[in-house]
Amino acid sequence: MAPYAHLHVRSQFSPLRGLCRVKDLVKAQTGSVATITDAGGLWAATKLQRACESVSDGNSVTKPIFGCELSLSECGPMVFLAIDTSGWRSLCDLSSRSLSGTPATLEYASSLPGLHVLSGGADGDLYSTLLLKDIDSCRQRVRQMSQFAEYAVEIAPTMPRWRELARIAGECGVDVVATGDVSYMRPDGEADLRLLRSIA
Repeated sequence: MAPYAHLHVRSQFSPLRGLCRVKDLVKAQTGSVATITDAGGLWAATKLQRACESVSDGNSVTKPIFGCELSLSECGPMVFLAIDTSGWRSLCDLSSRSLSGTPATLEYASSLPGLHVLSGGADGDLYSTLLLKDIDSCRQRVRQMSQFAEYAVEIAPTMPRWRELARIAGECGVDVVATGDVSYMRPDGEADLRLLRSIA
């Protein structure tokens, strides 16, 4: 059986957010798909492509899924995944806008083709809305985000109120995706990440 495909993964190229080494991640996902969604840009895209090519052979292929974690002008971080070549161009567009200091609007981002959008997990705007406001505000945010052709609410077992989020998504007719919101691969990674953040 192929390994579980994580869709929200930060590599070592996400400063103070991730510790996953690209080669190790791809090796762990050999024969399946490997995804990297670095914070703020497509920092590891080339390394991901090359690493997937290096482990693929005639018997098994490891496919890359390119993505990134970006904020829009009206809302906090969400995960954008490229579905196809047009999605890659859309990712490059959104990433460039974000890096220029003028993030895209929700209206503009939702008009771009080839993207699958996840709500951003525990760090995302949707979960923050649930924690800081109320269920009605969260429901309103889900409906607003469903402007994207392919939008899913991201849940993880590390989110104490994930069941409520899944219920709200169901009420709004929006898909739910279980992710790990991965920032490290080894059990001692959490302590390493905390140490790194305390030094900075």
